[in-house]
Amino acid sequence: MASLNFSVYKDTDKNLVTKHYFSDLHLDVVNDVIVKADGTKNRDIQLDFDSLAIQNSLANIMLTHPGEKFLSPLFGCNLYKYLFEQVSEAIGQQIGSTIKKAIEDFEPRVTLSNIVVYAVMDTNEYVIEMQVGIPLLSKNFSLVKKLKALDSHQL
Repeated sequence: MASLNFSVYKDTDKNLVTKHYFSDLHLDVVNDVIVKADGTKNRDIQLDFDSLAIQNSLANIMLTHPGEKFLSPLFGCNLYKYLFEQVSEAIGQQIGSTIKKAIEDFEPRVTLSNIVVYAVMDTNEYVIEMQVGIPLLSKNFSLVKKLKALDSHQL
């Protein structure tokens, strides 16, 4: 029977300058020159670490429609169903509940202490403010996102 040896991938002090708990691809994918810890340069895509990686994850949850992710069809937050609704405080509360449930379901690394969705009728958008905690990193941060609604005049 074959065996797998992953000892090559173990973290060692001489191979790691800074230890990160979480990493994710930078959302705006760019082919960039990366300077490695040993001083060599390499062209690679940019990575985000720790709290930035979690912010990417939260954005992915909110922007992914359930069914889009092939191997995880329940993943995402169905914000598309509010796309053509009239902007109102009541819909804002529904959006907040939808986001809160999706984060609780798909992002176990965070605690969502507060989420408030403001309906801005003049600009036909919602402003989403979240207070997020990352227990493993002992960090808290605020995240503000805008969700633009569409109406029949924009079609």
